Amino acid sequence: MKKQIALIVMTAAIGWGGAGCLGLFCPSNRMASEVLWDRPFVQDTVLPAVAEAKNRRALGGCLRQFELQLVDFYAFMRLVADGTIKVTENSKGGLWQSSLSKNGFEYSAFYPGKRAAIDQFDKRINRDPRTLVWGFVFHPNGRLRDVHTLDWGFRFDEAGKLRSFWFSTIEGENFLVIGEDGSVKSDFFEHPNAAVPAVKLIQNLLPTGWSLASTVEPAQFRPLSGLANPLGQITLAAPGKQLTRNVAPDRQVTFQPNVVLLLFARREAERVAAAVAKTAAGSRNAPMIFGWSRDYIFVTSPGYINDGVQSEDAHATIRELKASLAAGITFE
Repeated sequence: MKKQIALIVMTAAIGWGGAGCLGLFCPSNRMASEVLWDRPFVQDTVLPAVAEAKNRRALGGCLRQFELQLVDFYAFMRLVADGTIKVTENSKGGLWQSSLSKNGFEYSAFYPGKRAAIDQFDKRINRDPRTLVWGFVFHPNGRLRDVHTLDWGFRFDEAGKLRSFWFSTIEGENFLVIGEDGSVKSDFFEHPNAAVPAVKLIQNLLPTGWSLASTVEPAQFRPLSGLANPLGQITLAAPGKQLTRNVAPDRQVTFQPNVVLLLFARREAERVAAAVAKTAAGSRNAPMIFGWSRDYIFVTSPGYINDGVQSEDAHATIRELKASLAAGITFE
């Protein structure tokens, strides 16, 4: 795992022009501590103590994501230290910050005073509603206190030791509490239904002007040819926008952009793919994959996207929607 992390970190640093720090230390005049967390404690003590394989895999995967976040953070702070990124006073006064837009995201560091050390760092989507992708909160001594994302998070004590870890799955919320000796206790809170995390994910990523309605009632699901029993259905709409549809040679009607998504567990990928391949594209309600996340596949049908309208204006609304959802959903 250590070799994998080193390769991931080195590759990511190239995206910042090599500005990232590849070791434990990254000197900056805006960091109260050069060491942010106790890596050996997590890798050598906590990980081996996690009894359940599912929890151990989740912790390992989130640690790899965390290492990539640290590359971005360290690279940013080096650019602050050498003056490339300026520290300016917030328009509201009393809060100082530095920001950088890069690859569709905005990175921001916040400081409680003009010459104070950093106490918060955010990466957000660089468009409204400026959804948080991940963020750090720091202890007064400069060590990390919290790492939070859309679907997992860490909490550290003032010495930098990991004290808790949570992550969401289709089934529910998983919590691991770590003792002083590295022992691990786990807890689990079941979701009222398996669609909850998917609904929450999309709700957090929707662009301004779009709304969401969801249902887990099978009687309300839109049908998909050859593909039954979805976990739930999400209907997205943009009430403030209008598209037109021809209903007769001399008559048009207006409607709002909309998308209907049926939810399936990622573990059902083979069943979903087989149904998509088997059903002819011209069939009524033919399924097509809209996108997927870590735990879900989002399936739709051509007629369920803007009522089947194929105009350039209709396509533009879907491009806007996908651009905002891309922080948590992968598209083909």
